[in-house]
Amino acid sequence: MRYWKILTLIALILVYVIVTKLLNPRLEIESSVEIDASDERIWGIVSNFSAYPDWNSYITYIEGDLEPGSALHVETRTGHGNHATYRPTVKRVIEKRELCWQGQLLMPGIYDSEQSFVIRPLSENRARFTIRGSYSGLLVPVFRVLVRNHEILDYERMNEDLKVRVGS
Repeated sequence: MRYWKILTLIALILVYVIVTKLLNPRLEIESSVEIDASDERIWGIVSNFSAYPDWNSYITYIEGDLEPGSALHVETRTGHGNHATYRPTVKRVIEKRELCWQGQLLMPGIYDSEQSFVIRPLSENRARFTIRGSYSGLLVPVFRVLVRNHEILDYERMNEDLKVRVGS
């Protein structure tokens, strides 16, 4: 009788894994802000990791090289006061335009994330700054509501922090 319970549990886990793999669950989150500053000024702030503790209430610490393939040490604090530390890898760096990193929980396919900061000039002294988060993997359906609500608020908070830092 005990073996049937174990086999049932294993079967349920396998069904969950197969269904989520087939459905390829993804979650995309984005938040933008227009800032009265040049793309060069915004890039100077976003790419200066050592100054993040001075202005950023969401990403409170970043250490690492701004080069594709480099490992970063990132610490965040949500609006609810929860702290998280993770070690993503820099995926793309396009000076004055984009910084993108990606990470994963435990191993690929469990909970993968990609976060990018995109700067789009609107005029000589005005630009749009966008934070994008893309999440995929087996745990996305479990965390969908939690991640979506928290990340949107945290992205908006970082956007406002950046706007204040620029002086816009």
